[in-house]
Amino acid sequence: MINLVVIPDIHGISDWRFPVTNALKDPNAHIVFLGDYVDTHVQGNDWKIFENLKEIINIKKKNPDRITLLIGNHDAAYVYNKPNISGFNYFMQYSYRDIFNSNWNLFQLAWGYQGKEKYTLVTHAGLTNWFYDALIHEARCGRMNQIFKDIDFMKLPLHEFINYFDNEHDLIWTIGISRGGMSFTGSILWADMYELVTDNYAGIDQIVGHTNIRSVAIKNILGDKLYFVDNHDEYHETLSAFSIELD
Repeated sequence: MINLVVIPDIHGISDWRFPVTNALKDPNAHIVFLGDYVDTHVQGNDWKIFENLKEIINIKKKNPDRITLLIGNHDAAYVYNKPNISGFNYFMQYSYRDIFNSNWNLFQLAWGYQGKEKYTLVTHAGLTNWFYDALIHEARCGRMNQIFKDIDFMKLPLHEFINYFDNEHDLIWTIGISRGGMSFTGSILWADMYELVTDNYAGIDQIVGHTNIRSVAIKNILGDKLYFVDNHDEYHETLSAFSIELD
């Protein structure tokens, strides 16, 4: 059994400190940050956001096996050089890019846990069936074929398979129609709540952020649970951690 503590989209908010400090006292707890550490609609917080990110990176370095840092679309925008995103900070872009690039090994796209009966996947925005098929196609026929030629990726845990793609910029940046893109659904950085509900990757539970909501929402899709937990309020600089026990 594991006590999973999920920190929703940060966007410079420092309310993560208490739940993280508290969770680290529990030997059965694992902490997952859902990403989006940078960018905000609140003006004048540039260096505060930067220092907050450095603090998160430092606590990850001190607790490498207890804390997972996921990549959000706002974070990837600086690494992937995708400035056409709301809130992109041109003034801080080089500082953000440098800190992400120099610590890229500390970040990943997905975290997963195999319980007694169900597997739980945690990503920034969620995995749709359509995007999973896109990953499989890339692994079999695209550039990733060379990486997977000696790996039976179908036997890998789902999160480990996904994490191989962190540098496949164009694929991981896929944006679906619901978010103004051209694809059927978005990637694990961009999938919309509507896309997850209508094109759910079946057989697993998922915990995601990205779609900002007033409070945690749980959707049950034919026995699969989708937890939408991005309840941060950047204007009041507050967020609430989400906790769940996985057996």
